Amino acid sequence: MANIIETRINPLDFETDIAIGLSLPITSDNDMNFKYNYLTFDQIKTNLRNLLLTEPGERIMLPEYGCGLRRRLFENNTNKDKIDIETLIRNSVSRWMSFITIDNITVANDPKIEYALNIHVDFSVELYNKKDTLTLPITNG
Repeated sequence: MANIIETRINPLDFETDIAIGLSLPITSDNDMNFKYNYLTFDQIKTNLRNLLLTEPGERIMLPEYGCGLRRRLFENNTNKDKIDIETLIRNSVSRWMSFITIDNITVANDPKIEYALNIHVDFSVELYNKKDTLTLPITNG
């Protein structure tokens, strides 16, 4: 007997002319419109980026929403600090986007910029049976 893998597809994913949300970073396309996400998984990735780049207290009516990664830029560069950042990301995703599974997190200093971190988050969404990587450059600017 073969294993059956259930995959859900949002009905809006079939509608090629209906946008689900804005893509981050907010930029414009050739027609001077904002770039949009037309697939649910792409919007999940955008929402994850938004969560990780938001500082707690920054979002109105949800003061605890966010991850607080920018606060870590000027901390000491030790393995413990990288583990703390990884824990911070895992806790934020677990609380606010619990349908996402974090597979791996890599935290590295940016060799070109003194106060910057490059964070790579490998994640999957079991409901859609998809995996992807989110790359975040965290800078003080």
